[in-house]
Amino acid sequence: MGQQGSKESSEQRASSGKVVVGTTVKAVQGATAAAKDAAGNVKEVVGAVGAEEREAIRLQKHENWGRVEEGDTLWSLSEKHLGDPLLWPSLHSACRRELGSDPLLLLPGTHVTKACIARARAEQHQG
Repeated sequence: MGQQGSKESSEQRASSGKVVVGTTVKAVQGATAAAKDAAGNVKEVVGAVGAEEREAIRLQKHENWGRVEEGDTLWSLSEKHLGDPLLWPSLHSACRRELGSDPLLLLPGTHVTKACIARARAEQHQG
């Protein structure tokens, strides 16, 4: 009976070991599938966050384009946007609506618009 008892217990242990191995394999496969899904989701989230950040930077650059900063002058704005500081009278004439009528008083935060620059360039070609 001693040997028969030990045979049963070894068979039970072998059977129990197969169940444990089978369960472990299934758990590892499930975890691997979950990790692959999670990695895909992480890539999507990272891609979305990156796209949002790029869009925010693009909007900020667009918003800051032509913004008058402290210390800007018509001379410096003309050089920056028209390529020649001596064209400041054309810039002032074309941008009175945006910058105001006083060429010596440029308020920080106002904008030189693309339409304003286009008017100044057109004025140069006419004059």
